[in-house]
Amino acid sequence: MSASRSLRAALDPNTPSEALAKAAEGATSQVREAIASNPNTPIETLLGLCDDFPEAFLKNPAVALISIESPTFWRKLQSVTLRKLA
Repeated sequence: MSASRSLRAALDPNTPSEALAKAAEGATSQVREAIASNPNTPIETLLGLCDDFPEAFLKNPAVALISIESPTFWRKLQSVTLRKLA
Protein backbone atom coordinates (compact mmCIF):
# COMPACT_ATOMS: atom_id res chain seq x y z
CA MET A 1 0.00 0.00 0.00
CA SER A 2 1.34 3.45 -0.87
CA ALA A 3 2.23 5.91 1.87
CA SER A 4 -0.61 8.25 0.94
CA ARG A 5 -3.16 5.40 0.95
CA SER A 6 -1.86 4.20 4.31
CA LEU A 7 -2.21 7.69 5.75
CA ARG A 8 -5.74 8.11 4.36
CA ALA A 9 -6.74 4.76 5.88
CA ALA A 10 -5.15 5.69 9.21
CA LEU A 11 -7.12 8.95 9.30
CA ASP A 12 -10.44 7.40 8.23
CA PRO A 13 -12.66 6.64 11.27
CA ASN A 14 -14.41 3.98 9.17
CA THR A 15 -11.25 1.91 8.75
CA PRO A 16 -11.79 -1.39 10.58
CA SER A 17 -10.04 -1.63 13.93
CA GLU A 18 -8.24 -4.82 12.86
CA ALA A 19 -6.77 -3.01 9.85
CA LEU A 20 -5.60 -0.13 12.07
CA ALA A 21 -3.93 -2.52 14.50
CA LYS A 22 -2.14 -4.31 11.68
CA ALA A 23 -1.14 -1.04 9.98
CA ALA A 24 0.42 0.28 13.21
CA GLU A 25 3.05 -2.45 13.02
CA GLY A 26 5.96 -1.15 10.99
CA ALA A 27 4.19 1.93 9.64
CA THR A 28 5.84 5.29 9.21
CA SER A 29 5.78 7.71 12.12
CA GLN A 30 3.18 9.87 10.35
CA VAL A 31 0.84 6.91 9.82
CA ARG A 32 1.30 5.66 13.38
CA GLU A 33 0.46 9.13 14.73
CA ALA A 34 -2.71 9.19 12.61
CA ILE A 35 -3.64 5.75 13.95
CA ALA A 36 -3.16 7.06 17.51
CA SER A 37 -5.77 9.74 16.80
CA ASN A 38 -8.27 7.43 15.06
CA PRO A 39 -11.32 6.69 17.26
CA ASN A 40 -11.61 3.19 15.79
CA THR A 41 -8.14 2.11 16.93
CA PRO A 42 -8.24 -0.83 19.38
CA ILE A 43 -7.35 -0.09 23.01
CA GLU A 44 -4.23 -2.26 23.03
CA THR A 45 -2.93 -0.52 19.91
CA LEU A 46 -3.62 2.89 21.47
CA LEU A 47 -1.69 1.87 24.55
CA GLY A 48 1.23 0.91 22.35
CA LEU A 49 1.19 4.25 20.54
CA CYS A 50 0.54 6.67 23.40
CA ASP A 51 4.20 6.79 24.47
CA ASP A 52 5.33 7.99 21.05
CA PHE A 53 2.32 10.16 20.23
CA PRO A 54 0.85 11.51 23.48
CA GLU A 55 -0.90 14.50 21.89
CA ALA A 56 -2.58 12.41 19.19
CA PHE A 57 -3.57 9.88 21.87
CA LEU A 58 -5.18 12.55 24.06
CA LYS A 59 -7.00 14.11 21.09
CA ASN A 60 -8.51 10.75 20.19
CA PRO A 61 -12.23 11.10 20.99
CA ALA A 62 -12.42 7.43 21.95
CA VAL A 63 -10.06 7.89 24.91
CA ALA A 64 -12.71 9.70 26.97
CA LEU A 65 -15.25 6.96 26.22
CA ILE A 66 -12.76 4.21 26.99
CA SER A 67 -11.93 5.76 30.35
CA ILE A 68 -15.65 5.89 31.22
CA GLU A 69 -16.25 2.29 30.14
CA SER A 70 -13.06 0.99 31.73
CA PRO A 71 -12.14 2.87 34.91
CA THR A 72 -8.86 0.93 35.13
CA PHE A 73 -7.78 2.16 31.69
CA TRP A 74 -5.40 4.80 33.06
CA ARG A 75 -3.75 2.22 35.32
CA LYS A 76 -2.62 0.34 32.23
CA LEU A 77 -0.37 3.23 31.30
CA GLN A 78 3.11 3.20 32.69
CA SER A 79 4.14 6.06 34.98
CA VAL A 80 6.58 7.34 32.32
CA THR A 81 3.72 7.64 29.86
CA LEU A 82 1.54 9.39 32.39
CA ARG A 83 4.26 11.99 32.98
CA LYS A 84 4.43 12.63 29.22
CA LEU A 85 0.67 13.15 29.14
CA ALA A 86 0.69 15.60 32.05
